[in-house]
Amino acid sequence: MKVALITGGTRGIGLAIARELAAKEYNLVLGYNSDRESAQAAKNELEKANIKVVTVAGDIKKTETIDALFEAIKEEFNGQLNAMVCLAGYAIVAQLPGKFTFEQYEEAQELYPKAFIKCMEKALTYMADGQGRVVAISSHGVRHPGQAYAMSGAAKAGMEVLAQHYAIAIAPRGITVNIVAPGYIKTEAWDGYLKTFPYIEQMPPKATPMGRWGQVEDVAPLVAFLCSPDSGFVTGAVYLCGWWRGIIFVLEYSSNERPKTVNQ
Repeated sequence: MKVALITGGTRGIGLAIARELAAKEYNLVLGYNSDRESAQAAKNELEKANIKVVTVAGDIKKTETIDALFEAIKEEFNGQLNAMVCLAGYAIVAQLPGKFTFEQYEEAQELYPKAFIKCMEKALTYMADGQGRVVAISSHGVRHPGQAYAMSGAAKAGMEVLAQHYAIAIAPRGITVNIVAPGYIKTEAWDGYLKTFPYIEQMPPKATPMGRWGQVEDVAPLVAFLCSPDSGFVTGAVYLCGWWRGIIFVLEYSSNERPKTVNQ
């Protein structure tokens, strides 16, 4: 059986990806931050597929958490690692200009590009040539600037660039690295997003080609494909999952106080 590591794998998109990989007979190491109850529920559910599931708690920004994830792979699966999905994170609400702190900027950098590098450097000592698959989960916010997403968007953009550089550097080993950038996906965090960005629900159906918001099940099969042997010729790619029309709609719906044009 293959082994996959998913950071942030016990809820939302991460859990949906775990379900897809469990159905394909992957044993799983799932990282989570602090919600032990959700982690145990995920483990119980996934093990019904006759696979082994190991959960590891900790803040992905901390080196000791990443060390613990890979120590679990070493101890529970003899160091076997076939796929890694880097998903763990959260939105850092900060707005330009002026409505942010540099501590928020540093936090976002620790959360996304720096954690990604740490995971990559570890994973590459475990993955066998010709077998490894890496998927970094980014966001539509990298390409579509929106209110209060500047810190997270910039950090995920950095993660994408790093992923593509890794893709080129390790291609001779037959290990692939790809990026999936979901649009707005309804997860457990959806209600929280609506409190921060109440204009979001006003935007469909015009904001997305499919006329609806995404579900976690819309993202997971794509990630599972990129983790599979069938994706061996695909690397350095960015998949926009749930593309939407972006900044025009944010401007239209997010404020009633748009600056007026002055005729000269």
